[in-house]
Amino acid sequence: MRCMFMVVAAGVGLTLPLHTYSEQQLLPLDPANSSMTTVISVTLPALGTKTDDDTKFVSGFLIADSRTNEPSPETSLRHSDVHALNAFQFTHKWVVWPFVSIRLDTVISDIQIYAAYPGPQSPYCAVAEDGSFQPTNMSVRMKGTATYSGDASGSFELDPDQVQPLTDVVGKVLNVNGTNVVELTLTFAFDTIEGTTLLGDVSIDISGSGHLRTSGLTAPPSPPRLAMGLSDGTNLATLSWPSAIWPTPVPTSTSAGYWLWRTTNLTDAAAWECEPAQLRDDGTNCIVEAPMNAANRYYRLEWR
Repeated sequence: MRCMFMVVAAGVGLTLPLHTYSEQQLLPLDPANSSMTTVISVTLPALGTKTDDDTKFVSGFLIADSRTNEPSPETSLRHSDVHALNAFQFTHKWVVWPFVSIRLDTVISDIQIYAAYPGPQSPYCAVAEDGSFQPTNMSVRMKGTATYSGDASGSFELDPDQVQPLTDVVGKVLNVNGTNVVELTLTFAFDTIEGTTLLGDVSIDISGSGHLRTSGLTAPPSPPRLAMGLSDGTNLATLSWPSAIWPTPVPTSTSAGYWLWRTTNLTDAAAWECEPAQLRDDGTNCIVEAPMNAANRYYRLEWR
């Protein structure tokens, strides 16, 4: 549901759309019952492919939007952010000759898998009588730092610009000791990473699976409210919104969050553009000081 309000100051009209989700719920993950298995396959052209896997507990959250007033209950996963609690460790070993081998030990730290397009992109899906549901159209990004050692050494960053769909996503609402929790299983796979090491060209494939369980349903954080003020003597409009729960990326970032858009013409959908003024985050609010150089200008926050 979308609502708008108008603020008029110094002859300049600012329209600030607000987004509300009437039945949105924040679902914190239970780290003791949530885990991620990551599989890495390393290919050296002359020696073939070796595969290893590791499993770690994870923390984070899901955000779901439920519609219980439909003929049958429906839900949609609006956002997800999953962090591994410890670094993943892998060993790949190739036997070249008897008693001669090549070994690579890889550590991937700070792994984070999060929704590529938070918001209403994931459609509603039916919740069956037994509590099961099957979300669709869910894509994720991955961040982390990989360091390898052994017969070659180096490091690289996982590319957060790469977006991949989740597959085999199945969820279920369970009642555990009187508390409703959500279980979610999923699998993922990212594009091949190509590189060159002291051992020659190398190809790395990262895939895996997750088993997530929430610790219960809690009240959601309030969607951000866009506020406006005037800077004394500077002809600038100061626009701000909370950033503690709903992160907002800087223009060069690929992280998901709310972006500030503007237009001078509400009847032309193509006229909307991202606000070019510099954004700063003081740890509590995102703040933009925009010049008041138009008779009317309209602003909105939008997931990106």
